[in-house]
Amino acid sequence: MTIREAINQADDRLNNKIPDDTKIKWLSNLDHNIFLNVFARHKDSPIEEFTPYTEDTDLLTTELLVGSPWDEMYIYYLKAKYHQEMHEIDRYNNEAAQYAELFGDFKAYYNRTHTPIEEAREVYF
Repeated sequence: MTIREAINQADDRLNNKIPDDTKIKWLSNLDHNIFLNVFARHKDSPIEEFTPYTEDTDLLTTELLVGSPWDEMYIYYLKAKYHQEMHEIDRYNNEAAQYAELFGDFKAYYNRTHTPIEEAREVYF
């Protein structure tokens, strides 16, 4: 799913006036979090480093980091952020729960199927 597809699908479900640059920043922050907390912790990360999305990013061709079948999490995330901005707590909680479920499923799958980086641990005697 591209950045533009995620924004359009969220906008189709919510009639909102949040500017695209804000939504791009939200998606950038989410993918940066995914990079740091999932991909960068494994030896076979699909990217070496994360480059933040900006208004200058090609929204039509830039793919978000997580693909199908978990990519709908981006739509739930955008909707949750919108409801958070509008102080609609019940709606925020519903969207955030849907996002968290998909993100958790993705993270569990990735952790099961990719080799983690070994981290040094302190040993106490």
